[in-house]
Amino acid sequence: MSALLAVSTVVGSPAVADPGGAGCTLSGAADFTPNGPGLQAAFGYSLADGSVAQGTAKYQAPLATGTGTVPANSCAAGSTAGDALITWSDGSTSVVDYTTSSAGAAVSLTGTVVDSLTATLVPGSASPSGTAPATHTVSSTSTAAPVGDGVQGVVAFTTDAPDGCTTDPGLTGVAVEGIVGVGSTA
Repeated sequence: MSALLAVSTVVGSPAVADPGGAGCTLSGAADFTPNGPGLQAAFGYSLADGSVAQGTAKYQAPLATGTGTVPANSCAAGSTAGDALITWSDGSTSVVDYTTSSAGAAVSLTGTVVDSLTATLVPGSASPSGTAPATHTVSSTSTAAPVGDGVQGVVAFTTDAPDGCTTDPGLTGVAVEGIVGVGSTA
């Protein structure tokens, strides 16, 4: 099983990274929907609440998707793909298109900083109702981690309810910790 972020705020500090790169620490929780890894071969997830605010409206990014090894359970090994939003300490952002591959709790993450992602309005979140656009585009604005930079990281997940790995509904969520580097691949 793999778990990282669909859209989430990850605070990093490009100022402390080596020249040509930046790094951030991930610490949060992944929520699975409609089911988590377990006896099902496919699942979806987001880190934290998977949303971004724009004015008074809340927008949901597309869920990341994953597949795992069944019939035993998809917690033992799997892969995922999705988009992540890194918000750096200077307020700039990097949108990352990523994939993960896992064996047990260890998750390898690779990706690329891309131009943008499009999030969908969460019904009922705009105030006053009906005043927000149906979608919101979040763009990469970081000069320390610009479009085209590579992303590499190691992430681990933990759960207090490992029995979910052997049930049909699967896990409902896991804690996520890791380190991700962003930088030029040239």
